[in-house]
Amino acid sequence: MKKLRLALLAATAGLAVASTAIAAENKATLSQSGSENTALIDQSGSDKSQAYVNQTNNGDTNSNSLEIHQDSHAHQNVFSVDQNAVLGTGSNTATVTQNGAYSNSVRNLDQTTGTGAGNNTATITQTGQANDLNSVSQTNTGDDDNSITALITGTKNGSNYYRDINNDVQREALDGHAGNVGATNGELIQNGTANTIDLTVNGDENNFGITQNGALNTLSALSVIGDKNDLGVFQDSTNATGNTLIISGIEGNGNNVGVLQDGTNSNLATISLGGSSSTPSNDNKVLLRQSDGTIADIDINSGDNNDINVLQQNATGTDNDVDVDITGSTNDLDIVQDGNGNAATATLTGSTNTVDILQENGGHTAVATVTGDLNQIDIDQVRLTGSSALLTVAGSSNELTVYQNGKNENTTMDITGSSNKIDVNQGPHDSQTADIDVTGSSNEFSVSQGGGRWNNTTVAIFGDSNGTGTFTGFADIGLTAGTLVQNGASNTATWNVGLAGDLSNNNVLAMSQVGDSNSLNVDISGGNANQVAVSQVGDSNRSVVTQVGSFNVVGITQ
Repeated sequence: MKKLRLALLAATAGLAVASTAIAAENKATLSQSGSENTALIDQSGSDKSQAYVNQTNNGDTNSNSLEIHQDSHAHQNVFSVDQNAVLGTGSNTATVTQNGAYSNSVRNLDQTTGTGAGNNTATITQTGQANDLNSVSQTNTGDDDNSITALITGTKNGSNYYRDINNDVQREALDGHAGNVGATNGELIQNGTANTIDLTVNGDENNFGITQNGALNTLSALSVIGDKNDLGVFQDSTNATGNTLIISGIEGNGNNVGVLQDGTNSNLATISLGGSSSTPSNDNKVLLRQSDGTIADIDINSGDNNDINVLQQNATGTDNDVDVDITGSTNDLDIVQDGNGNAATATLTGSTNTVDILQENGGHTAVATVTGDLNQIDIDQVRLTGSSALLTVAGSSNELTVYQNGKNENTTMDITGSSNKIDVNQGPHDSQTADIDVTGSSNEFSVSQGGGRWNNTTVAIFGDSNGTGTFTGFADIGLTAGTLVQNGASNTATWNVGLAGDLSNNNVLAMSQVGDSNSLNVDISGGNANQVAVSQVGDSNRSVVTQVGSFNVVGITQ
């Protein structure tokens, strides 16, 4: 036999309760109006229970408070909860606990407070399988907080139902960077000021969407532990302090996360994947879209085959900034930044990772630090003035590409390892700088500065067979191998190879300058069988080549 208890404390309350003393299909319908409404509905031990609640504060400083406990095997339903304190200045508080095996639901939980009112607070706990969290909505038109705490444990929770062709019902969706990103599915919605959500998901194939509208939105301590979960987050702030997102840990495989932060400026996002080397997170997909003055910090602490996409747009008054740290292999990172003064930092430890950074407009900085082999790094800085790219690499067989087409651009590379491919393309403007240091063997070079004046390239090499091969016979002079190309006037180029007592051998280096008043300096301080080819076309050009060692060859055409 089941006992249904309704504890109702109210100054004035209208109450309609239907309850039966059987262990299934109990139904509680509650309506309270007045001040200081309090209710407890306990439907534990009964399957297919239903709860309907309406609490209205008619105009004082007191609050609405509700607790619903549904602990049973299956099909516990909170069909509707409506807490309204718009006319008063009190708060709404709701706690829903559903512990069961499967198919429990919170269909609609709505909390509303008005100008000068208190907080909306909702706490939801669901355990089991295929539970439905259809909609939790909070609206606060005053200056106080909305707060949701949700703890979800189990599998296939959220709001999954379906049917159709044309037997209707539907819903599902999300998927693909969690719906890309308008949110929905198992939906938590907040409208107002100082919104906060604390969501913890522990299980597999759960689907949740979060929407926060207003100012000072915070999604914090969000944790997803399990596989094949979908999470979509949309934050829209009208306040200058923007949105804050913290996903403190995604531990599992095949998770799909999409985040859109939209607002005036100062959006902050922190996303963390993987626990440690013993608990890696693999095959996850993450999309982060931010607008107008944003900061993003993404960490893959341990994991492979993850796909990370960051899009930061419309930096006007405040710069965009992203920092990504990846430990693992075969991860794919794409960063796109639009606006002025953006900064992107990528740190990779592992092999066969791919990084693409695109920065548009002016004054950007891109920094990539790579430890490992067979990685591909591509940095494009376009329509810019005064941008810089800094790459530090320790490893072999990496491919490093930088393209800059603005004025006063700078590329700096520090490479330790062998068989790396280096491609730098700058131009067609003035005052470009490329500074490349290589320690290792069999690295390939292609550096091009086109169409401007006062460009400068410096390459320092410590190792053998760099540039790689052929030339021969007075350094052939058809050029190629490791090549520096400068088109324009008053450009300078420098090759520094080896040190006395630290020989660098069999390097094949070429320099082509087209234009007037260009200068070249080649200093081979120690090494044998190095080849240098120089071609200068134009007037008032100068070449200085110094070779120390045996069997070195130089060919110069002017």
